[in-house]
Amino acid sequence: MTLITDKEMQNSILKAFPDFNESEFKFNHNGWTSVVVDINNEYICKFPRTEQKLAFLKTENLIIEKFVRAFPEIEFPQRKFIDSDIPFFIHKKLSGEFIDVDKYNQLTHSEQENVVDGIASFFVKLHQLPIVEFQDLVKSKNERLPDLDTLYSVLKSDFNATEMKKISNIIDRFTHLEDKASKVVGYYDFHAHNVLFDINTKKLSGIFDFDEVAIGSAKFDLREIFLNYDMAIGTAVLNAYNKKASNYVSPESVKLSLIGWSFVEYMNMKQKIISGELSDVSGADLSEFKTEIKQMMEIY
Repeated sequence: MTLITDKEMQNSILKAFPDFNESEFKFNHNGWTSVVVDINNEYICKFPRTEQKLAFLKTENLIIEKFVRAFPEIEFPQRKFIDSDIPFFIHKKLSGEFIDVDKYNQLTHSEQENVVDGIASFFVKLHQLPIVEFQDLVKSKNERLPDLDTLYSVLKSDFNATEMKKISNIIDRFTHLEDKASKVVGYYDFHAHNVLFDINTKKLSGIFDFDEVAIGSAKFDLREIFLNYDMAIGTAVLNAYNKKASNYVSPESVKLSLIGWSFVEYMNMKQKIISGELSDVSGADLSEFKTEIKQMMEIY
């Protein structure tokens, strides 16, 4: 799909919805797969950047239908596809508030418990959904390390000998991590800007963005909490999850998944920066990621 301007997107929206003529349009180009347009803080439009994303957004509506039935207490986007010259999807904005780490730390103990319980309950129920209902809609998640020679080669140029010794030990343990647990349907992208909480109760109230939904392991899905929030919140959610779930997920396996796969993500990020594929990501971003990995290694 060709690059389109903000004006072209706005004209496409107005052609389908002329009542928005006097509305305020805010354009967010930060997403890798779609441009998001906020209309009056009331409606959200998604303009896919690629044909693959366009096809997936259509599939995503089928995924949402299944989630709506499974989670009646949670609000999901009811997207309508507008098949115009510049196709897009539109839905009414979900209600609720975002809660990131800073906001979470400002909550009362009771409110924090509601946040943790809501997240844990969502994952427990999600991981109980029948895989067969999603097999034709989503892919299986790759959770094994790629070519180790290439991975070590990239890491050796950025980490010293002492760090590489520890990295090698972590990668070895991650590679040999046994996973006898059954596969689950996973969300794989749970972070503060994809989920909403009730303003009053702080209970989980809305979820959107299903790009990463896949079939994989519970430990890898729960890894996202540690990655996208912090260790304290991740640990609290994992503890609450294990109290509710029938299958125990060990903290060790989640931490190994967190750190082990972070090396792969670092390698991919570096290679894409070099190739120019990530033109809006700089070496400073890579350096920041490197610092985060070192911090994770120290915690581990």
